[in-house]
Amino acid sequence: MRLGIAMVVALAIGLSGWSGVSRSIASSTLAHTAPYTIGLSDFFIGNSWQAENISLFNQACHSHPKLVKSCIVENANGSISAQIAQIQALISRRVDAILLDANSAAGLNGVVSRALAAGIPVENYDSIITGRATSKINTNQYQWGVLTGTWLVNKLHGKGNIIVLNGLAGNPTNNLRYAYAKQLFARTKGIHVLAVGYDLWDRAKAQADVSRMLDAYPKVDGVWSQGGAMTAGAIIDFQKAGRKLVPMTGEDYNGFLKLWIQNKSKGFTSLSPGQPNYLVTLAFYAALRALHGQHFKSAVNVPLPVITDQTVNRYYRSGKPVSYWVLDKLPMGEINKLLR
Repeated sequence: MRLGIAMVVALAIGLSGWSGVSRSIASSTLAHTAPYTIGLSDFFIGNSWQAENISLFNQACHSHPKLVKSCIVENANGSISAQIAQIQALISRRVDAILLDANSAAGLNGVVSRALAAGIPVENYDSIITGRATSKINTNQYQWGVLTGTWLVNKLHGKGNIIVLNGLAGNPTNNLRYAYAKQLFARTKGIHVLAVGYDLWDRAKAQADVSRMLDAYPKVDGVWSQGGAMTAGAIIDFQKAGRKLVPMTGEDYNGFLKLWIQNKSKGFTSLSPGQPNYLVTLAFYAALRALHGQHFKSAVNVPLPVITDQTVNRYYRSGKPVSYWVLDKLPMGEINKLLR
């Protein structure tokens, strides 16, 4: 039976040529016996990007019935203490592996250490902790802020009133994205930040915030948004208010891409780095490698896709709903290259 499972793993995740990789973890001490129970601890599932992650995780689990017998999803709903308790519960349930999208850079280090001490690999993706994990899988979120902040300041020629749409206060991804942009706006004398909203990367919440901001400020020249759904909400509010669209940053939210294309001829412009949903898929296959006792990278640096005025038509998916995030699939060959 063990040989059969090994063959299935090799076919599923391409284990050949895997050993001897620099900056890798020798995870033989973590080897478990299939079929596995895999838990996912998410800091928040209240927006469409996170919902798509959970769907991709469940799809991955169900596509390997010989390897995975059970999948567990825990939603901390934005609470650090709840996420700590949920991870501890996963440890107590003796899950075989944990996928982690963290609500705190440092606050989860202790409970993750307890999971590792219990022989449970922890694959950390998207929002990354400062402590040790089996692997950390992400794009460069600081660079996200560098690209978008610089682009917006340049588009406004260093002068103008802007509004900021952030995600979740204190969240590692939110903080990294805003770190450079906030500094850049502060040191650019002609840029004035009128208001900052924290809208959980959600379209409806952003619409409510932007509506109030437009009522309060008659002149808004740009929108720095760190979420495509929030940018879609901003466009809708600008149009409802009869305001001319201004340069806005965004992401790979299909509804935003549709609005972008519809308004390009009217002068609308954007730069949109996307946080790929396939990060969770990478984390899933990293967990399978760990559970099979293989060597793998401790830091998986995923290229940051960037959508521009010139490439937006290529990314938009007309047959998908507006709530769809387009960076959801990665060929197995690319997964193997990134994890090797």
